[in-house]
Amino acid sequence: MSFNYTDADFGGFGFTESTINTWIAIADFISSISMTVVTYEFYLACGGVVANVFHLLILLQKSMRSNSVNVVMIGIAACDLFSMGFTVFSNLLVLVNSDPECVTITLITWILSTLWSMFYFLRLSVTDVGIPWEPAPACTAFPLNYTEHQYDFTIDQTYMSDAVFIIKVYLIIDGILKIIPTIMFPILTFLLIRELKAAQSSRQKISAAVQRKEESTRSDHTTSLVILMTVTFMTAEGLLGICYVVQGLITSYPIFVQIVTDLSYIFGIFVALNSSTHCLICLTVSSQYRRTVKSLFLCESCKPRKASKVIIVSAKASVSSMAPVT
Repeated sequence: MSFNYTDADFGGFGFTESTINTWIAIADFISSISMTVVTYEFYLACGGVVANVFHLLILLQKSMRSNSVNVVMIGIAACDLFSMGFTVFSNLLVLVNSDPECVTITLITWILSTLWSMFYFLRLSVTDVGIPWEPAPACTAFPLNYTEHQYDFTIDQTYMSDAVFIIKVYLIIDGILKIIPTIMFPILTFLLIRELKAAQSSRQKISAAVQRKEESTRSDHTTSLVILMTVTFMTAEGLLGICYVVQGLITSYPIFVQIVTDLSYIFGIFVALNSSTHCLICLTVSSQYRRTVKSLFLCESCKPRKASKVIIVSAKASVSSMAPVT
C-alpha cells in the first residue's frame, strides 16, 4: 500500500545521506507501483475468473480428458479459479458493505465476526492472583481479618511474547512452500519431456509414415505447452515465495518489511496474469485445444463442409440372372 517514506525511516541504520535518499527514491517508486496494482487488482481477478471458466469448460470436454497433461491442467485451472474467485468475492464484499441498506451481507459479516471474536477471547483466562484482598483500615464495616480471593485476566503467552516469532515462522514456511514447487517444477518438467519423447519414439516405430509425422508435431506442441506453463509458474510463484521468506527474516526492521510487502503486492499481479494466460497459451500451442474450441462454439452450419465424392457403381447383369423364376 501507499506509504510516505522520510529520512527518519532509514536514519537508524548508519546510512549516509546519499544512501538514505536512494532508499527513499526506491521505496517511493515501489510504493507507487504497488498502489496502482492494488487499484486494478479487482479487474484483473475478474478477467482471471472469466478466462479460467472458459479454460475449464474446454478441458472438461471428453476429447481433452484423454490426455494426462490436460488432466493435470484441470486441477491447475480449478485452483486458479478458486484463487481469483476469492479475490473477486473479497472486493465485492467490501463494495457491498459500503451500502447500509444491505442487511443480509451485514448480518453474515456480523455472525462471522462474532465467531472470530469468540476465538479471539479464548486467549483470555481468569486466574487467582494468589494474594488475598484485604479491606483498607478505614473500611470498618468488614469483620476482623476479612479477606477475599483476587482474580485477574491473563493472556496466554503464546499470543503475546511469541506473536512475532509465530508470524516469522508462518511467513518463512509459506514462502518455502512456494519456493519448493518452483524448484521442483523444472526437474519434473525435464522428466515429463523425456517421457514424452520416449513415447513419441515408441509411436514412430509402430506408426505409418503419415501418422508418424502427425504424432511428432503433436508431441512437439505438448512439449512447448509444458515448458511455457513451467516458466510462467516459476515467474509467478517463485518471486512471491522469496518475498515471504524475506519478510519473515527481517521482521525486526518494519520499514524494510513495508517495502517487501509492497513488492509482494506487485509480484502478486503475476499470479493473476499467469492464471489468466493459461487458456491463451493452450490456444496458441495445442491444436487439440483449438479443435475442441471450434467444435464447442462453432455451429455446424458455420463449419466448412468437406467436398464429398460420389462413387458410381455400375452393375452388369447376365442373361441367366434376368430369367424369370419358375
